Amino acid sequence: MSFVRVKKEDNIFKTIKTGIFMPVFILVLLLFLHYIRIMEP
Repeated sequence: MSFVRVKKEDNIFKTIKTGIFMPVFILVLLLFLHYIRIMEP
């Protein structure tokens, strides 16, 4: 019973972590691509 609850909480935590990480990763990727585009002559 308690194991199921812990697993559910871990799943929620993972979803929150992904929800924070994904936009940051996309933003860094866009900034990196923008930087490469500026550096090209």
